[in-house]
Amino acid sequence: MAELKNKKSSIENRVFSVIAGISLVCLIITSVIAYFGVFKVSRKFISINEEIIEHAAENSLTSIEELTDKELLLVSTGKAEHIGEMFEKYEIYLENISSHASDMRSKPEVFSEAPYHLSFSAKAGSETPFLLYSADADEEALSDEAGVTANIGITLHRITSKDDVISDAYYATDSGLFFVSSNKKFLVENKTFDYKQREWYKNAKNSGELYISGVHSDPFGRDEIICITKPVYSVDGEFMGVAGVNIRAEKFREQLGYTDFLDCCFAVLDDNGNLIISSENCSSETGKNIVGFISENATLYNDIMKTQSGTKHLEIEKRHIHVSHTKLKDHKWIIVAYVDNEIASAPSTVLKNGISSLSQEVSDEVMKSMLSTCIFGFVSLILLLVLTYILGITLSKKITKPIVTLTDSVKKITHGNLEFNCDIKTGDEIEDLSDAFGNMTEELKEYIDKVKKESKEKEHHKAELEIAKKIQMSILPNNAKDFDINTEFEIATSIIPAKGVGGDFYDYFMVDDEHLAITIADVSGKGVPAALFMMISKTLISNKTKPNMSPGEILTEVNRLLCINNDAAMFVTAFLGILNIKTGEFRYSNAGHTPPFVYRYKEGFDNLSVTKNLFLAGDEDTLYKTDSIMLDKGDMIFLYTDGVTEASTKEKKQYGKKRLYNLLNSFAAEHMTLEEIIANITEDIYEFVYGADQADDITMLITRFFN
Repeated sequence: MAELKNKKSSIENRVFSVIAGISLVCLIITSVIAYFGVFKVSRKFISINEEIIEHAAENSLTSIEELTDKELLLVSTGKAEHIGEMFEKYEIYLENISSHASDMRSKPEVFSEAPYHLSFSAKAGSETPFLLYSADADEEALSDEAGVTANIGITLHRITSKDDVISDAYYATDSGLFFVSSNKKFLVENKTFDYKQREWYKNAKNSGELYISGVHSDPFGRDEIICITKPVYSVDGEFMGVAGVNIRAEKFREQLGYTDFLDCCFAVLDDNGNLIISSENCSSETGKNIVGFISENATLYNDIMKTQSGTKHLEIEKRHIHVSHTKLKDHKWIIVAYVDNEIASAPSTVLKNGISSLSQEVSDEVMKSMLSTCIFGFVSLILLLVLTYILGITLSKKITKPIVTLTDSVKKITHGNLEFNCDIKTGDEIEDLSDAFGNMTEELKEYIDKVKKESKEKEHHKAELEIAKKIQMSILPNNAKDFDINTEFEIATSIIPAKGVGGDFYDYFMVDDEHLAITIADVSGKGVPAALFMMISKTLISNKTKPNMSPGEILTEVNRLLCINNDAAMFVTAFLGILNIKTGEFRYSNAGHTPPFVYRYKEGFDNLSVTKNLFLAGDEDTLYKTDSIMLDKGDMIFLYTDGVTEASTKEKKQYGKKRLYNLLNSFAAEHMTLEEIIANITEDIYEFVYGADQADDITMLITRFFN
């Protein structure tokens, strides 16, 4: 900038000398030099603006590419969910056909003979189905069976009449009968049609599972279709035939619709990478190019097949393509969504061109203003050279100074300085541009401050929850090994906390020299309130457990105390047991908790019979009953919370009490340590949930009587 000022000073001195000597020459030279000076400053300003524009365009392009990847993944995921829902609906249709066919096989006397067509000339849409005989079937021998089985036409007709995506619904028996109801006006006769040799029949029969074909031509000369078939079995498990529906490929494509995200296209592929169908807004040739590239690139294909979903950038025929994929959960199809990067990045190009256009308009206005000033000065200086000189210098400084000032401030912004101190009052586009930059920096600073504040609050809340969890875990006993000196019993525990602060707890302690107390409980709710209520409940149960009191009396007193000032309406389920380690008598009371298991030596685990009592902190007048059993040498009591049985997979399928019961009785428990039993249960739970997030604490306590 110092260089620029030196040049301006030199120009002014030269102009002054020339004006003093030769007025006319001085006027021309002054006008030209003044115009050249402004032009140079303007070019400098434009050059800096272009750097800013390029930087903004690069950032915009990066953001748009990231947004494109996210939106494409949403498209492929959404289409996958849509297809999954459609297949679920078609599977329900097939279940209806299968159920009807099974009823006819098991209860033929209930069904009278129904009419059917042996010819393809009848109009479709009737409840009376068409019938074909297999090539190796005896038509006369099957005539009686055909009359009863033709009742399936009612179900087939309902399916084809309620869903225009389905062109045909059919039931093919293993004995040689093929019934079909069609949405088409006429079926075209195909005498070479042998349904038992069709892939849909053989695959469904041999696999015993739902079969979905790719897109292929209808054997009756009509639309392109997709076959969905399923084997049909009798109530005795005997294979009877195959139920199926044909889906019109064109209607299926219409059901999938299109996406309004840019010009995004999507295609459906099978597990071999073959194109099944593509969206309406894309040419099949484009889809084939994408599919072909994926199929021919073994590394890329294997990478896609290993992952449920993801996004990639591919170079196909010198074009940068964004591609996302999602696999159907219960089928082997893959949905691929893709868009050309040239289309995706169009908004960035528009933004860049818009900023360039605005900058060019400002520059043009400056150039026009300077040219007008020079002409006006030339005419005026003919009369008053000195006045023209003073006026020219003043105008030159007035025009160039705001531009230079704005240029300096903009340079600071590009280097990360968001303190934009540039007060320009020119009353034209330069002032508007300066105000725009000022507003932009203020909004950017406010946004950064807001993000910092929100991040700090989240970290503070996270730290508080972590402290609460540590305090909660620290009050639980962990001295089970201290009881190893006892020959009358042994005990082992386990608690696996969920991510948040929970309300599970267990406890064990000697009431006196002959009685061991064990308890397990689960507080309602989550978070810090549940943790506090858990600590209060544990302390009360421990303090109120006395040698001369039964478990029911103890829980009655604890319940009364918990009900006092329980404004938050929290409650806790609990199980309290007291074992006489000399005699084996086990007295216990259950307050709405999941009943434990009792193990009889070498006989296995079974449910412990408990009296149903209300949970704690529900009603202060509740009286809790006490139950009692005798334990023999080697017998065990296994306590657990609902975090064990309600552990869920990603599909929300629960572990369940039945699985726990079967697992416990698969052990040779008399030869296992208590720690081994708990470890095996924990391992089976993890294997079942297979990486799903843990929603609740998993808590277990087990004790074995030795006396």
